[in-house]
Amino acid sequence: MPYSARRSRRSPFALALHRVLGDCVALWGSQNRFSWMMGYVYIVTNRKYGVLYTGFTTELKNRVEGHKTTKYKGSFSSKYNTHRLVYFESFERITEAREREKQIKGGSRMKKIQLIEALNPEWKDLYLTL
Repeated sequence: MPYSARRSRRSPFALALHRVLGDCVALWGSQNRFSWMMGYVYIVTNRKYGVLYTGFTTELKNRVEGHKTTKYKGSFSSKYNTHRLVYFESFERITEAREREKQIKGGSRMKKIQLIEALNPEWKDLYLTL
């Protein structure tokens, strides 16, 4: 069955983009996220050796602003005040960032601290460098 004849819950933008790019577009999960988008893995904390939150995103600056302003009330970030960006990596594809996030989350707390200190030994807020 041709793509245009299938019923879909995808947005009109995603449908149009799929028609243009064809098989280059890969849908990820139930959301319309495209594998060709650049991705970031990041770790935020409330203080040196404090609570660590690991995440991934396509827009690092906006995501860290969300942590800083406690955009989502009741979230882990707002509850533990994780607002200081202490580590991040960038990837050409969001799928690579997601895999790296899983790898980091699967590691021990000590491995995360070693990762941070290799890049940022003083645990400075890297948000200002974005």
